[in-house]
Amino acid sequence: MHAAPNKTVTQQRLYKLFDKTKRKDMTPDQLIDYMDKVTKSVLAWKFLLRLPPSDPEGNELLPTLSNNQQSLETFRAHLGLLDCLDVTKILSPIDCLNSPALGPERLNLFDHYANMTKDQVILSNKYLDTWVDESYVQENMSFLKMGLKADVDPDL
Repeated sequence: MHAAPNKTVTQQRLYKLFDKTKRKDMTPDQLIDYMDKVTKSVLAWKFLLRLPPSDPEGNELLPTLSNNQQSLETFRAHLGLLDCLDVTKILSPIDCLNSPALGPERLNLFDHYANMTKDQVILSNKYLDTWVDESYVQENMSFLKMGLKADVDPDL
């Protein structure tokens, strides 16, 4: 008789394994292995993020939107285990080039993607580039882009 694994302990071990602050201490081989884990697709082909087909009856709209929501939650969990969720927070700098001050608005890429503009994301990324002096921020942005690319329908 086998006991079920303790998910909390397993998740804590995974979190420590992928701790972003320890990435700079990885050997080249460890970093390559990490990159493979981060950038591989975590979604099955039929669950890749996609636009709903243009169906005048709307038959495919609800199933596609439902699949996309489930896929986004799976992708968010994957990024959480890899300690990469910090770059999914969209910040609202007041004067990005001259001050680290932030406005009150806080968005999250996974929760607010439908209402965000490209300019908000660009400004948030510029703020991170300008005011956050941690190498893992740029790495996490790259991992997010590569991971999304792997989990999005190629036709999108």
